[in-house]
Amino acid sequence: MIGFANVGVLSRGPAMHRPRVQPRRAKVAVKAELVQKITGEELEVELNDAELPLVVDFYAAWCGPCQFMLPELEKIAAEYDGRVKVLKVDSDEETDIATMLQVRALPTLFFVHKNELRFRFEGALMKEQLETVIEEVFFKKEEEGATEESAPAAEAAA
Repeated sequence: MIGFANVGVLSRGPAMHRPRVQPRRAKVAVKAELVQKITGEELEVELNDAELPLVVDFYAAWCGPCQFMLPELEKIAAEYDGRVKVLKVDSDEETDIATMLQVRALPTLFFVHKNELRFRFEGALMKEQLETVIEEVFFKKEEEGATEESAPAAEAAA
C-alpha cells in the first residue's frame, strides 16, 4: 500500500500552519472634492437661483451603490466644470426633502435646469452613462435649436 492513510491526519489538526489571508476591505467613504454636499434648505436655494444645470444625488453613507457613484460623480463634476453643477444630499440627514421629492431608492439622481425637473433616475450609473444623460437632457435641445436656426442659413447660401 501507498501511504495515503496519513493524508487525513495532515488535514485535521493545527499541525499544518497555513498563512491566513486577510481579505481587502473596501473603502466605505470616499472624500468628495468637486461634488458639494448640501442641506435641504441649500437645495431649495440652488433650485431657485442656479443658472447652471444641476445634477442632484440623493445618497446615504451606508449605501454601497451610492459610494460607488461618488467617484463617478467627481469625474462628471470635473469634466463639466462651469457647465453643470453636481450636488449631493444625504437622505438620512435630510428626510423631509427626501420624502417631499419621493426618494424611495438610493441613489436617486435628479437632473434639473431652470427649476424644472428634466430627468430622474434611481440606481447607480457609470461616468459614460451619466455623460449620455447629461448631454441628452441638458444640451441636446440647445444643439437642436442651433441646428434649426443654421439650417435656413445653409439653404440660403446654397
